[in-house]
Amino acid sequence: MPKSYHNKYTHLELYKAFVLMVRSFVIVSSNRISKIIDLKFSERLMLAVTEVNGCEACSWAHARIALSEGFSQEEIQGFLSGSDQYIIPEESVAILFGQQYADQRGKVTKASYEKLLATYGKKKSRNIVATIQMMMFANMSGLPLSAFYRRLKKEPYTNSSLFYELSMMVVPVFYIPFALLQAIIESILFLPKIRFIEE
Repeated sequence: MPKSYHNKYTHLELYKAFVLMVRSFVIVSSNRISKIIDLKFSERLMLAVTEVNGCEACSWAHARIALSEGFSQEEIQGFLSGSDQYIIPEESVAILFGQQYADQRGKVTKASYEKLLATYGKKKSRNIVATIQMMMFANMSGLPLSAFYRRLKKEPYTNSSLFYELSMMVVPVFYIPFALLQAIIESILFLPKIRFIEE
């Protein structure tokens, strides 16, 4: 069956995701020490987001990471196929939040965000959101790479083009300094990192 993008992201969306990724990087990095959220929990979040976006490159990379952290093949495949069989009840609100974030192209409902805060508290929720935003940027970057790899195998995505794939891989290099500057300014001003769906 021919492969296609579930969400085909724009350059503007990739730029915004880059800014959020930079802002989230410090939080996710410090979590490696503080362990506010368990590393396996973090990996399950990343697998859930990747499943929604359908990024083959990220699926492959995170399957390997998950295996090294002790996940079973069945658990990994469960997350990458969208099954809820291996979702731990205490993590379900975060997993559903991450899936909504990916499915709605980086937006969530206010109700789902408030439920996240009520379930995990501000500090843990901050780490959950940062993990999801890091994975979203990775997916947005990995999707055109996956499509390009398929093109080389003569199995191109049905809703892609060589120009789109190359531009999404090359152009971001040029806006790195602008995105870094914007991320620093937004962090200094404590601007919100969450965008809401109009309800």
